[in-house]
Amino acid sequence: MAVLRSDIEKALDEMISNEEGMRFQGLAVVLAKQLWPDLIASERKKDLGADAVGGGKALACSLTATLKKIKEDVTGIKAHFSGVEKLIFATPKKVTNAAMEPWKNEIRKDFGFELVVMSREEIITALMEPKNAPLCRTHLHLLVVSEPRVEEFACNAREATEPVLKAWSARVAAKPTIDLRAVKLDSSGAEANEVFQLGDIREALGKSGRIVLEAPAGRGKTTTLVQLAGQLNSAGSVVFLIDFPIWIQSGKDVLSFIAGIPAFQALGLGAERLAHLRKTEHSFLLNGWNEIAESDSSRAALALRELDENFPTAGIVVATRTHHIVPPLPGALRLRLLLLNRSERARYLEQRLGNEKANELRTQIDNDPVLDELTRTPLILSEVTAIFEQGAPIPHTKMGVLAAAIQLHEQAKEHSTALAIAPLDGRASDYLAALAEAMTRQGAVTVQEESARATVSSMGVRLRDYGQVAQIREPAAVLAALCGHHLLERSEYPILLFRFTHQQFQEFYVATLLKKRLMALAEKGDAKGVLEFTKLYVNEPAWEEPLRMIAEEIGIDGKASAGSESVLKMGALLVRMALKCDPVYAADLANFCGPFVWKQVGGEVSDHLRSMYADPDHDHKERALVAMLASGSPDFGDILLPLLTSTDQHERLRSNRLWHDFHLSSLGSNWQQTFQGWKEEIRAGFVWDLLHFGKAVRELAPFALSDSSMRVKVAAVTALSWISSREDRAQLLGKLDDDTFKMAVLELPVETIPAPSRGRALAVYRNLYSETSDPVGRLRILLQRAELGDSVIQEMKDELTKCVPDRVKELGDFLLKPLLDMIRRTGPEWVSHWVAAGIVEGTLWSDQWINLVTAIPDELKERLLHRLETEDLQHSRQSSGKSVLAACGDTAMVQRVFTKICDLERIMLSAPDQRHELEYGIKRQLEELFRLFSVQCWLSGPRAISGFCERPFHKLCQLRLRYSRPMAL
Repeated sequence: MAVLRSDIEKALDEMISNEEGMRFQGLAVVLAKQLWPDLIASERKKDLGADAVGGGKALACSLTATLKKIKEDVTGIKAHFSGVEKLIFATPKKVTNAAMEPWKNEIRKDFGFELVVMSREEIITALMEPKNAPLCRTHLHLLVVSEPRVEEFACNAREATEPVLKAWSARVAAKPTIDLRAVKLDSSGAEANEVFQLGDIREALGKSGRIVLEAPAGRGKTTTLVQLAGQLNSAGSVVFLIDFPIWIQSGKDVLSFIAGIPAFQALGLGAERLAHLRKTEHSFLLNGWNEIAESDSSRAALALRELDENFPTAGIVVATRTHHIVPPLPGALRLRLLLLNRSERARYLEQRLGNEKANELRTQIDNDPVLDELTRTPLILSEVTAIFEQGAPIPHTKMGVLAAAIQLHEQAKEHSTALAIAPLDGRASDYLAALAEAMTRQGAVTVQEESARATVSSMGVRLRDYGQVAQIREPAAVLAALCGHHLLERSEYPILLFRFTHQQFQEFYVATLLKKRLMALAEKGDAKGVLEFTKLYVNEPAWEEPLRMIAEEIGIDGKASAGSESVLKMGALLVRMALKCDPVYAADLANFCGPFVWKQVGGEVSDHLRSMYADPDHDHKERALVAMLASGSPDFGDILLPLLTSTDQHERLRSNRLWHDFHLSSLGSNWQQTFQGWKEEIRAGFVWDLLHFGKAVRELAPFALSDSSMRVKVAAVTALSWISSREDRAQLLGKLDDDTFKMAVLELPVETIPAPSRGRALAVYRNLYSETSDPVGRLRILLQRAELGDSVIQEMKDELTKCVPDRVKELGDFLLKPLLDMIRRTGPEWVSHWVAAGIVEGTLWSDQWINLVTAIPDELKERLLHRLETEDLQHSRQSSGKSVLAACGDTAMVQRVFTKICDLERIMLSAPDQRHELEYGIKRQLEELFRLFSVQCWLSGPRAISGFCERPFHKLCQLRLRYSRPMAL
């Protein structure tokens, strides 16, 4: 709270009354040092009259405010301190200006000192400043509650977030990270043609943006949030990275939850102090909207709405899997993380394995369609790389990769023995599966200690009853062993919780259980059991990912065993159950289960979807269309092909982006022939769209690159260049014939052209330059050549010289600025002359370009001055010449203008009865030029006008002001 003036006055009066001169001296020295930092305080006694000395100044403090007291101090200071020219006298008594002036004159006359008085009013005013509140408490003994120091709190908050970020970063420790890309989603959830990099997301957050970051399992949501948090914290922003489900379980408001984190408690950052951080740049990064238990969903929605309303200036990101309930953030930017493209994947492998090993694994992945698809997901790529590092065979399904990763973990020296002996007794997977099922059944990714102990105890009883263990182990010991040696983590705030190191491992253990149950149902044909399974698992969103894992396994097993009857029965049963719940989910599972399962259930799915598509309700029709795309089946060609080949580009793009992963199989087994029958424009757009977003690269890219249409091939090359590694891009461009290479290079940003192709690209631009006659077009080409390393400065000058005024305006800042910057490195005078001419002609805006003018030709200078001295240019384009003259003014020019103004003044004063319209107009524009000289001089320093040494320029300005008054003549 602020210190009251009345309290300070009372305290000073009390100090005077009690004759506490020493206490006042301590206060006055501190206040004086704030104004004159070079003062050095003296010891309190035997100070020889000076309470502080330094920098040619001395400080004297006294409760008595009289000239006699000042003279006594000055006498002592003059006798003992040399070089003092100013005396600062501080007193808590009132000293008016009327009393002060005679004191100053007498001290100056008698001692040669300049006197400055810090009187009562100055001291009171200084003590009322918030920064001096501690002085009121320590020196005046006032009870002062200090105002919160927001910057200090922000600094402490950033310090407290570091261990929090470190704990989150541990999940991706020892592994390189990739700046993932995200595509913008429209209001319906379809992908728009706008890709966001990590920097774009950070920029949106800095503008108090609201972002919903969606992605399937393992796509990199947590990693992206950790990267964002680290970058924001390094940039000085306060960032709170929060586990959404744990926050909601705590039942606290967000600031109280954060304040309870041990790192924040250690620095004394309570909720009240954190509330003051609203005045600083801050962001909330919330992870795991989809992980919130069903019972907590209403509270989560309310908490998010309150966060949005209570922190309007904060940036907010909510990371979630695609969920049936979109986080309630009005106006939020919806983004979906894209699959890794080949360039990103190659970069990750190089950083983790080194070039030689990375190339070996890349080759293995590129030659295997299944692995190629699997490793587009960051988590799976990480685990595949770990399996490769151990020299183990790489499985071909997500469940297989996760199983292999778990096996490697269990076989590690530091874990294998502990997993085999008590209390786990080699049954860790059973305990983990039970915990995973319990968490998933609650729609959560955490389990409280009490529930975890009960689940582990129950599993221990079952293992004993089945003869797998001899005795039931203490649940706490089992949980501790799982946390110490397996994939379980322990969290102690706000309550004791357990969770898997990644949700995908939780879902893997659930998938292993559900697969056994599903297989038993398929074998028995138990109608009641099927209905119960549908109700408990298929109809509940929490079990979607485990069931997708099972469907993927069915697809691979079905191919491997040429349609094993048990596997096909299981897949068909799964799709039929899903069809009763959600047609899109059923179609997606059918695609995972593969063509053998589709033969059994395709007719049923097709009938259902066609019935929905025939419904006049728009939402039903669109949902049916999404399901058709998700199925990847050619059975819907009669509906999909007309949409994909529509003459309306918006309709085409909307159709193939309704589902996040377009399957070429939707075009039929002979999709190549179908594709060739499309119009060139449609083929080119389709190729660019699918390849640019990393879809169907393996099948589509080779076919598109061999297309008979140059336009289609160029679309393929440009799209692949965005997603390819440097080496792949160089190889791709190197294989192109000259005509295709030319068209492709002209479509690509110059910076993306790899070094081996730059010479060839430069030849393309040189030929294009010789074939182009338009100066503006030639300048654009010269910029491209310069970026490729060509020496083109003289050609740039020639082309700019040729540009007529109207064409100069067409160049625009985005083209003209880099051109002039490039020329200016070696020819600043040429740029100055060219820009000056443009400003004078009116083709360049003076305010924007005048900083490039440092000199002009003598002929132009004389012409501009002559016109200003002889013509009234009020309505002429040449009036812009004043700024050019001011930018390069010198002594002679200033004196000439000043002399001319004086001459005109004399002429008008000598004949006051005449109108002098021309003289007034000329005088006005010359005075404006003179003022511009003055401004330019003060911006650069009082002696900025080169060579002006007869009298300082500012003195000339003052003379002009005096001279402008008639009385001065």
